[in-house]
Parts: sequence; structure tokens; C-alpha cells
Amino acid sequence: MEMLVVVAIVVILSGLVFGVLAFVWRKAKRDQTQMTLQLIATALDDYDQDHHDYPPSSIGGAIDPTGMEGAELLYTYLCTPGANGKRYIVPGQSNPTCDPGNLGRPKLCDAWNRPIRYQHHADYRNNAPNRQSYRLISAGPNGEFEDGAADSDDVVNWEKSKP
Repeated sequence: MEMLVVVAIVVILSGLVFGVLAFVWRKAKRDQTQMTLQLIATALDDYDQDHHDYPPSSIGGAIDPTGMEGAELLYTYLCTPGANGKRYIVPGQSNPTCDPGNLGRPKLCDAWNRPIRYQHHADYRNNAPNRQSYRLISAGPNGEFEDGAADSDDVVNWEKSKP
């Protein structure tokens, strides 16, 4: 009987420990993704200083609803050396990259190894009260893009309570 009580206590304690570890792991991933977004934002600001605008997130005026074109263009403009030989981001140095589907089109990725969506201000409604020059969106823990809705788990570079 005493052994059953001990086993029950161990099971309860291990459940609590695993619950706390899962919470800490999820928070660490969110924090890591937020830091990645801040690094990308710094690179975008450097790009803007040199080129007087942010990189486009679509070519030819057609907006890609999946956001993958913007993710590919973000990587291309920030990671590929420009005419002056400058790279705004060096892939692999605190900037994780991935290539979903191994299509040869790398993208900057979040802590869950999923592409970070990028939208230039011309490709979304850039209205007050939360006016931004660009948007960066990670799908967050659930892996579903919810366009940064206030009640979503998306990790974004703006205040979600103000669309």
C-alpha cells in the first residue's frame, strides 16, 4: 500500500514538472522568435537607410496570400550581397533559415523552423492606430498563420491589440 502511495506521488510530481517544462519551452521559443524578429527589424532599418525604402514583399503588384513570396524576397534582399557587397543579415549567424519543401528558396525562420512572413507597407492596409512600415509574422506554436489577430498565438512586430 505504501509503495502505491509513493508511486502515485511520483507520478503527480512528474506531471507537474513536465507541465512546467512544457510551459518554459514554449515561452523560450516565443522569446527566441521575438528576438529573431528584432534582429530582422534592425536589418530592415539598415536596408531602409541605404535604399530609402524597405524591400518589396511582392513582385508585379500581385499580393501573395500565403506570404511565402514576401518571405523569399526578405531573405533575398537581406541575405544576398548587394551591389556594394553589403549583407544586412548573414544566414546562420543568429538568423535561422529554412527551406520548406527543399525548393531551393530559403527563408528566414522562427524558433519552430517555419518561415517568417514579411509584408511591405504597400501590401497591407497601413492604417492608424498601428501604422507600420512593414510587418513580420511568425505562425507561433500552433503553426497556423492567423494574420496577427489579437487573440492569436502569432508572434509579430506590432501590438496585436491594435490591428
